[in-house]
Amino acid sequence: MLIPRQAELAELLAAEVAADRFPDMDALRIRFAPDPAALPDVVVELVPLVTYDVLLAGEAA
Repeated sequence: MLIPRQAELAELLAAEVAADRFPDMDALRIRFAPDPAALPDVVVELVPLVTYDVLLAGEAA
């Protein structure tokens, strides 16, 4: 099941294909891109690479 934004995009793309045109990717990007201010901040904490060596060796951490 498509969510409303996906359905809207699908309709626009289908119309472009039916009209034998390429979609305007810049216009679509502007129209459907998320608002950067609404995106959450994501913090990724990397573990030391030695952690993976321990996992691969099957040793207890």
